Amino acid sequence: MTTSLRMDPTIESRYENLAKTTGRTKSFYMNEALADSIDRLEWEFGILQDLEEIRQGKQKPVPLKDVMAEYGL
Repeated sequence: MTTSLRMDPTIESRYENLAKTTGRTKSFYMNEALADSIDRLEWEFGILQDLEEIRQGKQKPVPLKDVMAEYGL
């Protein structure tokens, strides 16, 4: 799939230099960076979503002592 992306010239230059140095394509490194960051972004969004549900009363918070007990800490 092809996607258009507008990026800062400095970052693009860094990708170009990395690609030239290693013999890989810019596309390869951009895909690697995106794949690495999607897990973190989904996790962060999930936390924010849970927080909003707690604020709205749709979800109850779990006390830290209960979490620690569950994991044997």
